[in-house]
Amino acid sequence: MSIKMARKRPSTTPMEVPEELQRVTPRDVPEEEGPFTSPAPAQSERNQRPLQAEQIHQEDFVVEVEVLREVVNKLTPQDKIVQLSFDEVHTNGQTTYSRAKNVLYGCGYRLVSGSKAKFVSQPYRTILVFGVRSILTAFNVLLYASITQPKGNPQLLLKVIKIAENVGLDVKAVVCDRIDL
Repeated sequence: MSIKMARKRPSTTPMEVPEELQRVTPRDVPEEEGPFTSPAPAQSERNQRPLQAEQIHQEDFVVEVEVLREVVNKLTPQDKIVQLSFDEVHTNGQTTYSRAKNVLYGCGYRLVSGSKAKFVSQPYRTILVFGVRSILTAFNVLLYASITQPKGNPQLLLKVIKIAENVGLDVKAVVCDRIDL
């Protein structure tokens, strides 16, 4: 015996919006109040939204050099001999929208073909993580994390090695897991 459940259909009657809310733009609403629409249309709308030039950037995680330099100064010379290792970390592909800052976190933007001002978001698939680990002792720390680009970035490894040397670490080896930079 099988039982079929009837699906509740969405209401087609328009909802009454109070007058005081009709004048409120999404930027005036605090972020804690949640989205106005269901997640799928809201995500689609955000993906097609024109962006300002200052919003189109990717933020890399870089350790604070001054703070890490203080930590490294307290280490013994044996602790400062490190190997730099890096590998890709796969993300879950989810994005988070900040209404207060009007940006999507967890994705990058690409220009729509044939347009000069319209961008479409694409979730980040992988993040490249750089860490250093002492060869002789149990000291290890995360130095840098970057969103991986399809074409790679060969200068990124040199940049991270310079960060490690500026902090006061002595990089003796670089280890990776068959990744193309």
